[in-house]
Amino acid sequence: NFSADFGSYEKKSEPDETANVKLSETQKKIIEELKKNNELSAVELSSKIDVATRTVEFNIKQLKEMGMLVRKGANKNGVWEVK
Repeated sequence: NFSADFGSYEKKSEPDETANVKLSETQKKIIEELKKNNELSAVELSSKIDVATRTVEFNIKQLKEMGMLVRKGANKNGVWEVK
């Protein structure tokens, strides 16, 4: 029975997948700062972690694609939700 041999290879649940994701130091700093203050803008984040605004924007995009960061509300007055 071929299907019985592959029972242990089922897709992992989403939390396990995000736990195994490798984050860059910049991404870790962004997550850390957003946990402290989820209203920070990319400009404010760039100042806090001492990188270019474009670097923050690029890393936020990656974090959103990984499902680790979600923007709630409008661009100007919304907040970040760290997953």
